[in-house]
Amino acid sequence: MGLGLVFNNFAFAKSGVPHLWKCIAGNCIDGKGTETYINAACAACKYVGQFKNGNWHGQGTYTDKSRGRKYVGQFKNGRKHGQGTYTDKYRKYVGEFKDGGITGQGTETYTHGVILPL
Repeated sequence: MGLGLVFNNFAFAKSGVPHLWKCIAGNCIDGKGTETYINAACAACKYVGQFKNGNWHGQGTYTDKSRGRKYVGQFKNGRKHGQGTYTDKYRKYVGEFKDGGITGQGTETYTHGVILPL
């Protein structure tokens, strides 16, 4: 399975389920704010960052503590887009994202030390 397919399966784009996110601080319409997921499927999920038209847009951090996943980087229209760093308990990817998936240049490092340029 290609790396892009693996990362595309991680469901942390706001664009598909905006009604399941709740603004708990700041301006979650056009500005900087914090949202949490209000469904038991991801009770430990949180986004902190910039918003445009109610979507994650600009620099932000998405954290899913229950699954040990984190993305720090750029978002566009509620999806990972631009430069970013994704980490989970098995690997770390630093590089380019587009429309929620991996694209372009990047490096993936596994917890056991293997480094793969992409």
